[in-house]
Amino acid sequence: MSVRIRDNVLTGFGGMNGGEYTTPEGVTVVGGGSPLDEYTGPDTCIISEGVTEIGASAFFLSGVDTLVLPESLIRIGSGAFSCAGIKHYIIPDKPIAVGQQAFYGYPEGGLDVTIRRPEEKGGDITLDIDMGEYDWDHNGFGYIMKMI
Repeated sequence: MSVRIRDNVLTGFGGMNGGEYTTPEGVTVVGGGSPLDEYTGPDTCIISEGVTEIGASAFFLSGVDTLVLPESLIRIGSGAFSCAGIKHYIIPDKPIAVGQQAFYGYPEGGLDVTIRRPEEKGGDITLDIDMGEYDWDHNGFGYIMKMI
């Protein structure tokens, strides 16, 4: 497996066919404003605590099935998950700034989102979303973030 990190920015990784990948410690940004290089990725990608930003177009056409986002995340760049085919997102129960068309090109059949919530708030919530119901082309994940 190859991993490329420059100035705490994960710019690419490859050489995986299936399985699970967790971003290395010390990474604060995933994708430096362009798609991750040589992405032959895992089925599941876990973005580690400490990562504060997913850059523009980072997972464009990535093929990841499940993506786990950390509590430390504060910004998702424009087109970050465009046409990625990600079917399951696990997200923190907090506001996150989301760029234009961050989730454009959703997978056929929709997707599901699990919002991690502490037990005192009623525990995790999973939403099954039929993407045809919402204008995802323009507001990205805005609808779900308003629900939290």
